[in-house]
Amino acid sequence: MKLGVYTAVLHDKPLPEALRAVKDLGLTSAEINSGGFVPEPHLPGNLLESETARQEYLGEFEAAGVELTALNCNGNPLDPNPARGRKHAADILRSIEIAAALDVRRVVTMSGTPGTEAGATKPAW
Repeated sequence: MKLGVYTAVLHDKPLPEALRAVKDLGLTSAEINSGGFVPEPHLPGNLLESETARQEYLGEFEAAGVELTALNCNGNPLDPNPARGRKHAADILRSIEIAAALDVRRVVTMSGTPGTEAGATKPAW
């Protein structure tokens, strides 16, 4: 069994430090945020454009002894507000492309829309 962590909880640490914390907890895998509601401090922006960047990125995981098991892109791609819905949908598509380029087989997502009452701001799933 693999035990890991969603590194959004370590957002205030640079990736190498976050991976050390994962390893120090006895965990063996990490799920990295790749868009949606949460910032992406552990995902460089050049991974689709550069094989060298991808290899260096994966090398950080290998050096730490932690496996990159998933990208996590939680947002509301169905949000009828175009500023949010289209951005989150684009984030998911980009996450899928990055995962494929990194040979990561899982992208964690969710669907939902803003609240169901007029003026609601909290998601309704």
